[in-house]
Amino acid sequence: MAEGIAERITVYWVKPALYGVVALLPFSIALSEIFILFTLLGVIAHVWVTHSFRQFVTPLLAAVAAYILASLLSALLCDINPKSVHEVSHLLLYVFLFASIYIARNGMFTKWHLYLLLVAVAVGALNGIVQYFNDTGFLGRRAPHHPGVPPRVRGTFSNSLTYTGFYGMALFFVLPLLEHAKKHWKIVTGLLLSSLSVVLVLSYARGAIVAALITSLVFVLRQRKYLIHFAIIISIAVIGSYFMLPGLTERIRYAFEDTTAYSTFKTRFQMWGAALDFFEESPVVGIGPGAFTAKYDMWKPSPVVDEAAHAHNQYLEVLSTTGIIGTTTFLIVLFLIFRKLLRGMGASGKLKPHPVTQGAFYALMFLCLASIFECHFSDEEIFNFFSLLTGLGIGFAVPERGGHDATYG
Repeated sequence: MAEGIAERITVYWVKPALYGVVALLPFSIALSEIFILFTLLGVIAHVWVTHSFRQFVTPLLAAVAAYILASLLSALLCDINPKSVHEVSHLLLYVFLFASIYIARNGMFTKWHLYLLLVAVAVGALNGIVQYFNDTGFLGRRAPHHPGVPPRVRGTFSNSLTYTGFYGMALFFVLPLLEHAKKHWKIVTGLLLSSLSVVLVLSYARGAIVAALITSLVFVLRQRKYLIHFAIIISIAVIGSYFMLPGLTERIRYAFEDTTAYSTFKTRFQMWGAALDFFEESPVVGIGPGAFTAKYDMWKPSPVVDEAAHAHNQYLEVLSTTGIIGTTTFLIVLFLIFRKLLRGMGASGKLKPHPVTQGAFYALMFLCLASIFECHFSDEEIFNFFSLLTGLGIGFAVPERGGHDATYG
């Protein structure tokens, strides 16, 4: 009886809701989160019927709970404002991470979900390429220009930073699929990878490009092949960008010039210095989630200096707003996720690492590196994608003792 109910929940509830999630993630926060909510409710119903609560009792759950409690404690001990409430409630999206693990382990995520996700990502990437030339793309969305910033891809979301974080993750999630794809799919996968690479470069996001280069190098070294291919591709990309994308070289150059009206690296160093000052002011619990903007407005050396939405460094942002306690728990969460993915990557016996696990590992590596220059984990679009990919990666990983091998449903 219970098995029949669970099967109907999977077929008529969770799987259809997942189609909505993967189709809308690259395009709409509100609509994708409606489907995420439907998916979560379906997972809860499935867990209730099958009495699978023990699957969630893991060190990762304890670490996430500790991080949420540390952020809540910081908010309560500091001045609570609407932004702090939003920042703490944002952490509840970690629930989708655990739901994604459960979905993968119980065969609810199928190859058709994967195909639809890749199609959605491809449409978003093509829109970005078109946007570079006509400013709106074929989806008709346009994010505002910033003074002194050359025209570039700004994405289907609110800004280019979210766009590059999202599609940079997509690039490295898709990369391992190239090796596992069947012959006629290799061309399609290769074209998608090319589109994602092009749109990442055209975004002119220097931090994301550096993170992509480092992650690519790690991928090549771990695979123990493609090193020559990597060197050739990078050389062609650098030479081609120099001659064909003067806006990119100009953007790199003016970032280091003090003579320019707006030097992004100079501004970032200023924000990072502010974050360290805020940490010194309250090292244990920080100044409170979401308090960086208001605090920086009082700290900045001159009224003409632009305001800062965040510290432009995820780790300094967490350090300054939640202190040592919050930062420690945040890093433990990342460590545990990386450890689970690495265990899945180090498959033993005849089992090969699942391509989704490999893709999730490299996507997370890119995100962590890119977060040195931006607060990517604070963007809901990126965080939802992070929760989906890493959750699926952990769920499809080679099982630990007593577990079972997860495959596509």
